[in-house]
Amino acid sequence: MPVCTPALVKAGLRTPADLSREVLIHVTTQPRAWPAWLKEAELPHLAPRGHLWLDSVPAMLEAAEHGLGVALAMAPLIRARPGFGKKLVAPFAFEPTHSETIYLVSRTEQARDRRIAAVRRWIADAVARAS
Repeated sequence: MPVCTPALVKAGLRTPADLSREVLIHVTTQPRAWPAWLKEAELPHLAPRGHLWLDSVPAMLEAAEHGLGVALAMAPLIRARPGFGKKLVAPFAFEPTHSETIYLVSRTEQARDRRIAAVRRWIADAVARAS
């Protein structure tokens, strides 16, 4: 789901078509995320004001929090993030029907690692809260 600062919403970001006036923030490891979302929003040819490419999700979210543009975040996880609704908001209600499956994979010898179990619980709890 797209996320941005409340200031961008106040400035007029209200529909997916309004993204044409914004900078889209991308993660280099997910180059098809925005094109796929825009296709689902029936705006496959939308030309934004610009693009900002960053190398990690935390950097992407921080850039969005600083008002540099609109980031695309995984809905269940961003909704569970502290500060969601204050620092970052969803500018519009549209959510595409297409979804992807995400797998958490670890080595067999790490299966009992408490840190991995904690991440697994955190993801499952975040998804459960958002559902």
